[in-house]
Amino acid sequence: MPTETATPTSTTAPPSREPLGEIPDFIQKLVEQAPPLSQERYQRIAVILQGGRPRG
Repeated sequence: MPTETATPTSTTAPPSREPLGEIPDFIQKLVEQAPPLSQERYQRIAVILQGGRPRG
C-alpha cells in the first residue's frame, strides 16, 4: 500500500495556486452576474487574487 498522501480532488480544498487563465467558479459567477462595464474589473481582481498582474 502506498504511503503517499494524495491531495483530494475536492472542490472545498482548491489548490493554493490555480493556473492563470482559469478563473475560480465563485469569481466566474460574479463576472457573469456583473453588468458589462464591471466584468473587466472582476477579471482583473481574479488575476490579482491568483497572484498575477492585471494586463494594462
